[in-house]
Formats: sequence, C-alpha cells, structure tokens
Amino acid sequence: MNRKKFTRDERHAIALLMITRGNGTPIVSRKEAEWMTTAEIIETFFARVHIEHIVPHALNQNNHPSNIQFMAPDEHAPKTKRDVTEIAKTKRIEKKHEAFRAQILAVKMGADPPVAPPRKPKAKIKSRGFAKPPAGSKHDWKTGKRVRT
Repeated sequence: MNRKKFTRDERHAIALLMITRGNGTPIVSRKEAEWMTTAEIIETFFARVHIEHIVPHALNQNNHPSNIQFMAPDEHAPKTKRDVTEIAKTKRIEKKHEAFRAQILAVKMGADPPVAPPRKPKAKIKSRGFAKPPAGSKHDWKTGKRVRT
C-alpha cells in the first residue's frame, strides 16, 4: 500500500495544526485549514502566534528548542510582565548572594572581610502639619466642628 509522502511544508503545516493555546483550543483550527494551502496555514499560524522562551532568555541564555514555546499574543503579554519581575528579583538575589560569598571567601583566606559601602540615611518625610484654626476659634472634638470662642 503506497502512502503519500508529505512535503516539508505539509509536515510543518500539520505540526502547526496540532499546537494549541493554553486553554486547549487550536491556534489554527482544522476547519479553517480545510480550504487553505500549506503556505497559507503557516502564514496564518505565524500571524497569530508569538515565539516565546519558557525560562526567560535573560536568566540562562538558552535558545534550545525545548525552551521555546508558541503563545497567542493575549497570553504572551502577561507572561512577559511576570518574567520581567522574576528576572529583576533573581538578579537582586544573585547580587546579595555574591556579596555573601565574597565575605565567606575573605574570612577563609584570612583577610579582612570586605566592608559594604555606608548606606545613605533615609530622608525623613516632612509633614505639612495641621491647618491652624483662625484666631478666635477652636476645634470641638465631640462634634468635630469649629466653635467660636
């Protein structure tokens, strides 16, 4: 029995049809694809999809295909927002750990541990105070109103 061999583009289009969004719906449905050529399926797919790293590239510089996923644009924006905060947090923690490692190494080597630069004292928040009541009046705390004296 002879089977039809698919071209590279047809295999690509079939693979793209099997890729689904996070909620399970296909990015290009089979019904849509019924009347499209393989080139149109590929073109439609890439118009509706963003290519995105699973683990952010800024953290491990990994471009391996196992670290790449396809996402719909409406799913991509929130993930990128979360990734930016995770990257910043990871870099802050790495910086803190690096300073700690330097202290440990200095103690092991018998040298004086590095002294952290002095921190700038926090500025005190200036209060604008309370408005002074006009002359000849005072605040009645029971009623919450101003009373003339």
